[in-house]
Amino acid sequence: MGFEHIPLTSCYLGLPLFRSQKVKDFNFLVDYLDSKLASWKAQLLSMAGHLTLIKSVALALPIYAMHLIKVPKTICARMDARIRRFWWGSNDTNSRPLCLKAWDDIYVPKANGGLEFRRMTDMNLVLLSKWRWDFLTRSTSYCLSFLQSKYLRTEGFWTAKMTPIDSSFWKAVLGSRDLLLKGACIQIGDGSSVNIWEDPWVLNCHDFKPKPHGPHQGFFLSC
Repeated sequence: MGFEHIPLTSCYLGLPLFRSQKVKDFNFLVDYLDSKLASWKAQLLSMAGHLTLIKSVALALPIYAMHLIKVPKTICARMDARIRRFWWGSNDTNSRPLCLKAWDDIYVPKANGGLEFRRMTDMNLVLLSKWRWDFLTRSTSYCLSFLQSKYLRTEGFWTAKMTPIDSSFWKAVLGSRDLLLKGACIQIGDGSSVNIWEDPWVLNCHDFKPKPHGPHQGFFLSC
């Protein structure tokens, strides 16, 4: 039919077209970060220069990919390690720089004495959660309408379950649901789109979901 053969290493918009959940398929993120760090003279920069480059470039490089795919924790850990070495003045992956402060203390907000660096795993989870937040806020984009017609035809947003035939992107989005469940609560309007037993909508309940209580289950709510 005239289709052109595409090699397995082909990319589209910077992401590989053919990938699995194997770590090697995500090495391009580490390689991209290494190529940037190699061009910076870590030992010649001030700490302010290190901070600016890390926040404006190094932490921004994987945002597009992390918005669409679940990056393995191994890859995220390797990227975090590269950034730590650069912060302490070394680009050599075979050396161990002298660290003057625990990295967990550097991650915290500036108001608490940190520098507000972000962990790659946390960035990935938050960016994927943005898709679910868009569903919650009833966004009318064409992309969300397509996803809703494909994956949410018979189930609601909160009760949708993962199936083996789902795409890796949708599985990653569903995997971020627990983060929203910790603090998202529905503001009731006319109640037509709310499942009162499955959706989080009761502010005073522990998980925002009502619990039947008493001798007549379903007539009284316990929070």
